[in-house]
Amino acid sequence: MLSYQCAFCDDAVHETSADLRVLKVSAAEKEGFQELFVHRRCLVAALRPAFPLGPVLEPTVAEQR
Repeated sequence: MLSYQCAFCDDAVHETSADLRVLKVSAAEKEGFQELFVHRRCLVAALRPAFPLGPVLEPTVAEQR
């Protein structure tokens, strides 16, 4: 099974995990982008609490239990 290293916590995040998210980071003055693999929970924890979460960042049913 393929896994990536979370850019926030440094732990493995598996390609089949419902928690896997991919951030595409770019700079206005440069071409291209960099992909960062992260756990959804790590990304949400890094955001300020009042930041509105859309469907991509809301917890899965399994995480709500």
